[in-house]
Amino acid sequence: MFSLLVTFRTITIKDDFCYVQIIGITYTYSGGKFKMLLTMIKE
Repeated sequence: MFSLLVTFRTITIKDDFCYVQIIGITYTYSGGKFKMLLTMIKE
């Protein structure tokens, strides 16, 4: 069983605003299953 977890997080400050972008990619090789999660949080 092969499992790959990649998490990318970037914080950008523009015009006194804080943008938090969290990109999570989960790859699980078990019968050919692929799951991709994209989450964007704006504060």
